[in-house]
Amino acid sequence: MFKIFKKPKLKRKINQLGSIPMDKYNEFNVIKNWRRFPRFAIVVFVSAFLFLLQHLFDPKTDRDSSLYSIYIYLYSGIIFITFAF
Repeated sequence: MFKIFKKPKLKRKINQLGSIPMDKYNEFNVIKNWRRFPRFAIVVFVSAFLFLLQHLFDPKTDRDSSLYSIYIYLYSGIIFITFAF
């Protein structure tokens, strides 16, 4: 009348180090996301470069303000970091 259900056993085998290997799906997602990184870096690099050019050469920019130097340092830092990777 009543059936006793057993807990399902873990189907993945444990390797010699004692850790359970990752699924193929997770590894595929990690690889796929890493392959998208260069496109993201290119977009960040180009947008920071264009903003830097805009702040350097736009005649409407107030070069005496303190924000001007902050923007220049910020955009050049972003360009340097993305170029380094």
